Amino acid sequence: MRKWTSATSAYEMAKGKYLGPVEFKDRHGEWHVFDIVATPHRIVFGGVTNTGFMESGYMPRDNHFSLDVLLQEMLEDLKVYYDFGKQYVSNIVTSARM
Repeated sequence: MRKWTSATSAYEMAKGKYLGPVEFKDRHGEWHVFDIVATPHRIVFGGVTNTGFMESGYMPRDNHFSLDVLLQEMLEDLKVYYDFGKQYVSNIVTSARM
């Protein structure tokens, strides 16, 4: 797993596009829901609160792949994260709150 560098800047988030929620169930039967924002350099996942967007993590964007492919990779990494642990993911970067 990649090391957390910093939260996505407010400037970059302002340039982002809200893509909607992603929802999945882990192997223990627990549901997880994240809101997704695509910025120029990252695909950010987290949750919306009454104070704004709280970033749980991100995946750096690779412009050699389409957004759809990157979203699928991110979803697969999130599933692996919750099913088997953070040591088994390689594409996503998570914050301490995960």
